[in-house]
Amino acid sequence: MEGPYINIVNPTKTKTCLTLCEVEVIGQPTIIPTPSPEKTHKINTVTVTIREGSYYNRINGAEIRIGNSLDNNGNNNPRCAVISHPAPESTNTYECKGMEGRYVNIMTPRQKQYLTLCEVKVTETDIAKGGVATQSSQYKSASRNKAIDGNNDTNINYGSCSTTKCELNPWWRLDLLKTHKISTVTVTICEDSSYKNIDGAEIHIGNSLCDNGNVNPRWKSPLMLIEPLMETMTSAWNHGSCSTTLNLLNPWWRLDLLKMHKINTVTVTIREDSHYNRINGAEIRIGNSLENNGNVNPSCAVILHPAPGTTEIFFCNGMEGHYINVYIPGQKQYLTLCEVKVTGEPTKNPPFAGNLNPPILYYINILYCNFVSHCLSSIIYMFWFAFLLCLK
Repeated sequence: MEGPYINIVNPTKTKTCLTLCEVEVIGQPTIIPTPSPEKTHKINTVTVTIREGSYYNRINGAEIRIGNSLDNNGNNNPRCAVISHPAPESTNTYECKGMEGRYVNIMTPRQKQYLTLCEVKVTETDIAKGGVATQSSQYKSASRNKAIDGNNDTNINYGSCSTTKCELNPWWRLDLLKTHKISTVTVTICEDSSYKNIDGAEIHIGNSLCDNGNVNPRWKSPLMLIEPLMETMTSAWNHGSCSTTLNLLNPWWRLDLLKMHKINTVTVTIREDSHYNRINGAEIRIGNSLENNGNVNPSCAVILHPAPGTTEIFFCNGMEGHYINVYIPGQKQYLTLCEVKVTGEPTKNPPFAGNLNPPILYYINILYCNFVSHCLSSIIYMFWFAFLLCLK
């Protein structure tokens, strides 16, 4: 989508307020200067367009790697994301959170396969900070520019969120000063009970200022939220608000959403003390299988080199699943999660047989496993005993 204006408006029929803790915009001017090939860049997003036709799934499992090394043709550089189960003809954006590098590789590991890429786009900077913000009204000191101040703190009391007064159809607008092609808009939601006020808000992008910019084309779909697991967002482990496993090989944590969802983002808050880097290399997996406790489901993202006390957002681009796992493969380690939040929407037609819902299938799976491990072993023993009697 193109335009100098980005609006966030809540078109409800009742009065409400609009609170934005941070808005980030990834895009580029319509005339793009050619960067120096020798310059190292901080990469925010990599966008990949998938081929149409029956061979679209050949790219499934491909990895996006970013860095400065040409060892193994650049395929040993740190991993940004894994392309998991894309839809044909889809355009998927992967968040790389400022990973630094000269080379961006897309590789399909451990497979003999064709690699087809219809389009790859790379964005480097958040262009929102260079714009001018406006909003329909101002609540107390929560001014319009606080949504683009670079501070992702979600506590509205700490003064980093913009808020309108409670009014009909409140809106916030960002003027990028010139027309850009917009690839992503990231919105950080406040952490307290008022976060629901933004549910259903729409993002509009275009060149018109008619109705304060709110008639411009709408970005994809309205914001839809799955409620946070907890109200607290503290990253201090000793405050008692973080989950932690024992020091185990391949530790994991799983969220059961109780029914199938299309997952847009998974947000993870990292502990703030000296042990924050224990989560480095953890994978976020989404799917319907409970095999290996759900850790074999498709990968959405990898948590790489997080900063202490930060909240990291990972884009899953509508991956479908009943379970969300955070899993550290191949390491004996503690797994600590101070907060996990998920955005998405329920699927209309979950792919389960008949009228059985996921919890029923889950218990059937448990009964089957118990039968195999206990009953079947007893039957084998009885046949062996009968065989010995026959020999006598």
